[in-house]
Amino acid sequence: PAVTALLLWRRGLPDAARWVALWLTFEPIAVRIGATESYLVAGSLAALLAAARPTGPAGDVWVAVLAGFAARLHPTAWPLMALAPAFSPPGTRLRTTVAALLGAVLCSGVVVAGVLRSVLDGRLASPASPPQLVPAVAALLLTVLLGWRARAWLGTGAAALAWAALRGGYGQSPLWQAAFDAAWFPWMGIGAGVLVARGPWPRWTGGALALALLARGATVWRMTTTDEAEHDWSRAVVGALPADCAVAWVARADEVTTTFLPVYAPRAAIAVDARGAFDPTSLPDGCVAYIHASACATAAGLQRCAKVERALGLDAATARDPASLPAVPSHQDVVYATPTVDVWWTVVR
Repeated sequence: PAVTALLLWRRGLPDAARWVALWLTFEPIAVRIGATESYLVAGSLAALLAAARPTGPAGDVWVAVLAGFAARLHPTAWPLMALAPAFSPPGTRLRTTVAALLGAVLCSGVVVAGVLRSVLDGRLASPASPPQLVPAVAALLLTVLLGWRARAWLGTGAAALAWAALRGGYGQSPLWQAAFDAAWFPWMGIGAGVLVARGPWPRWTGGALALALLARGATVWRMTTTDEAEHDWSRAVVGALPADCAVAWVARADEVTTTFLPVYAPRAAIAVDARGAFDPTSLPDGCVAYIHASACATAAGLQRCAKVERALGLDAATARDPASLPAVPSHQDVVYATPTVDVWWTVVR
């Protein structure tokens, strides 16, 4: 974020737009969501860096590499990267468009083709409301075809249209919604800052606009979900285990909840799907720790986790470092069966 802010500050934007770029690059919700769903922030920053490109051939390579990265990162980064030409310095917009398309095709074309096939086959990102795609596609076509000839106002309009069309796909919680907004608001904010700078408003208007955009997420800045609290607790637990000790936990106990814990290679991670039969002999030899995780706090999880734990010979008497976490779901479809979520760990062997 700091590098992006400095580049945007130096590229000659009007004061109002520069303040918006600076404030929104350090936007608290974007920084916070970047610790987990980092593709939202990374995609927006890659596109902003492409828009702040150097001039000349070096800038073309710069844009191509960033576009290849964004194309491989996540589909949400594709429409963001499509906005870059409209915000590029005058005289570079056509070159930015060509470089971005070549970079995406040459560096990540196979990945993009695979994702598109999955979407068309209905195996990935099946939209709840297909008409949502119409304004999104229109915004992308408008930006790609005309963005290299336009000023920032067209990019701002295209960003607003695509944001409104795609926003419903991230409505699973207030934090997710605010994080999606944080990826798009810099584009609308910079364009609005350019328009403000051309009007009869004082120079501090840009700072006021940035603060207003930041304030829209004030209600979720301090929101702590169960997943976040569990991540902090389990990271301390896993970090204290011997390096060769595997970690098992129930990751799936129903059709909605999926629990991810910070267990990384070379440590073995055993994510148990308790919806089916569990064989305790499937655990690896040697040291194995078991974490009673938040998936066990749903209605289905209470019963299915108990079944797994009985098979492992575990009960409440074996619990270590128990903690009660706030029952605040990260997804609107997750429902905890208790007002608090109890977590603990123990050694299987």
